[in-house]
Amino acid sequence: MSRQTLAALLSRLLTEARGWRSTYFFRRPLLIGLVLYSVLLILLKGIGFFDRLPEDDPARFIGEAVAVTGIVAGHPDPKPRGCSYVLSCESLLPFDNRTLARSTHGLLSLQVSGADATFAQPGDRLRITGRLLAPKSAAVPGTFDYAAYLKDHGIRCLMYTSVRSVQNLGSSRQFSFMRLGWTLHQSMMDIFHRHLTPPQAAVLGGLAVGSRPRFNPEIKKIFVESGTMHILVASGSNVAFVIGLWFLAMRLIRVPRRWALLSSIPAIWTYALLAGADAPIVRSAVMSSVGILSYALAREERAFHPLTVAALSILIPSPETLFDVGFQMSFLTVFGLIYYLPRAERLISTQHSFLRWVLRLFAATTTAQIWLVPITAVVFKRFFPVSLLSNIFIVPMAAGGLAAGFGLSAADVIHSHCFPIGPVLHVVRLLTRLYIGFFISLVKFFATHPGTALWLSPRGTLWIWFFYAACLTVVGLKNSWTCRALFLGSVLFLTIHGVASFVSAHKERAFRLTWIDVGRTASLLIETPERRRILINPGKSDPVDTTERILMPFLAERGIHSLEAVLLTRPDPEDVSGLESLLSSMKVNQVILCAPPAKSAWAAWLNAHPHIKVRLLKTGESAGWDNLTVEGLPGSDTFRADTPLLVSHGETRIILSSLLPLSAQRELAKRSLKKVDLLQGHFSAKVKWDADFVEKVNPITLIETSFREGESPWPNAPVILPQRLGVYEWTE
Repeated sequence: MSRQTLAALLSRLLTEARGWRSTYFFRRPLLIGLVLYSVLLILLKGIGFFDRLPEDDPARFIGEAVAVTGIVAGHPDPKPRGCSYVLSCESLLPFDNRTLARSTHGLLSLQVSGADATFAQPGDRLRITGRLLAPKSAAVPGTFDYAAYLKDHGIRCLMYTSVRSVQNLGSSRQFSFMRLGWTLHQSMMDIFHRHLTPPQAAVLGGLAVGSRPRFNPEIKKIFVESGTMHILVASGSNVAFVIGLWFLAMRLIRVPRRWALLSSIPAIWTYALLAGADAPIVRSAVMSSVGILSYALAREERAFHPLTVAALSILIPSPETLFDVGFQMSFLTVFGLIYYLPRAERLISTQHSFLRWVLRLFAATTTAQIWLVPITAVVFKRFFPVSLLSNIFIVPMAAGGLAAGFGLSAADVIHSHCFPIGPVLHVVRLLTRLYIGFFISLVKFFATHPGTALWLSPRGTLWIWFFYAACLTVVGLKNSWTCRALFLGSVLFLTIHGVASFVSAHKERAFRLTWIDVGRTASLLIETPERRRILINPGKSDPVDTTERILMPFLAERGIHSLEAVLLTRPDPEDVSGLESLLSSMKVNQVILCAPPAKSAWAAWLNAHPHIKVRLLKTGESAGWDNLTVEGLPGSDTFRADTPLLVSHGETRIILSSLLPLSAQRELAKRSLKKVDLLQGHFSAKVKWDADFVEKVNPITLIETSFREGESPWPNAPVILPQRLGVYEWTE
């Protein structure tokens, strides 16, 4: 190799290194340290390091009746039927050994029915008697995994009890700052409820102090469906509003700019304690504090340093927080904004002043959505396209929520404890109501008019790595050929992966039945080799929307985005009230009612829902798709049971019922079925069986519709209980 060629190669490599150095993080050792520390935590989790129980963890006594003493370690979480607490355990006394109490150091999730927000405060020492339980993992794939959520917060056991089994021993003089924050939080919420309607108080509580709308499901629903639920969670925007309000107040009394910013640090941390000190608000408080100090020291250009310090301040004392979804969303969003927006600003700054404001909001919203795509697909499984538009209008309006909340609180405190200002309080209350009323109306508009959610199917870990590789390298396409190669390679992999997923989803498969536990009942999904999908009986919508919580996440996990038909066999429409949510969430070609409409509550339901086109399937009639046929069988005039169905696919015969009546048994006995592959029903000594039916029909597999295994007339056939399993799959 000649000297000229070697010199040219070295020059090219140096140019490439300069491009990477100017684009990426080699001058940011703290950020590199955070990445290496995160990789170490991922490796430790992979080898099961975090699964080891410490010797003094209360989870070692799961399943035992115990008396636990501990301290409330965070803000209580009021719920409609009680209150939830995180307890830092101090001692534990098993009931089978009352002579020796054991010292424990671990967290316990305590659910107290009948308790309210005033029952216990942070720092209170509680003594509880009850049984320690292990958190339940998700029984249905794709649904929320409560056990994993608690584990990522360092909690491995929980206890359900009532107020009669809890004794409040008073303040422990620990968590004093958290206690002060909770006191302020409750005082403000009490003021909101005194002056506003419950929905208005719920929204203002979310905007001002990050209070979750637990007692207003309708408010929660419209904020979720408009893609603006993050507005009701205390996060970086709230901290920015606090800094802005404090800065304006200080400047009004002629405090110098630098000291006005520095004096906002105590206000930032007071607000963080007021809002509960969750990961997003702590991250924002640390970042803001470091950023203000950097400004005071004239080092504010290093935007990644505050983010890194915030992450390490949370991860070093609590490493498992890295795997918490809230932590990941918070830091990925801020990282993406720091990473993309300065580059987007070069294009935005050339536009008209009003257009710059709109483009900045749109760029911030789009950037946040891009960096959260994997988490959205894996955890939430749905994306609201309207959020790209709604946030442009709603996020700026949310800034007024903090001012309205603190203004109303200040006016109430002055009127109640200092001197009467009735007219001023009345004006403030009126303005707050007008503001919150308009805010709710705007959110409701975006939730109901522009469109519905897109349910996403999750991808594998490799897909996520290549997705973020593309996100990181796209900004270096102009300066680095290495970035171009990595970006093109990532895009090529994502494209091939998408095509392969599409081909796999449309490949013929076996005839399959899947029972999905939707709470006390099970929905049944039928899939044919020709990719026909028929769902029998969605679940209820009250008190929990099982379609949104269970059914749609499961279908999204399986890559199912449309149904050929939904069959309804329940005698009561309330048992399948999740149907409307299902119809609004995915494409359904046909709704078939198999229950007799004239003799049940379905007649009134059909009149009340004329917008839903329903086909009636009478006894003896059948519906067919390719090789699949579903026939209605005679029902029971005595018991309120599901309409029995006979499902045929080729040579496969399946009988589906909740309680197979004698009329249906006799009808099936007349047909002399050669083979019944599966029989679903209730098998109990109290159920009457037709002798001719038992003799002629010999099912290979039995599916029990209750939680308990009973006595069947076919002792050699195995009995399966899908509702104990969560999900049960049967393949032809």
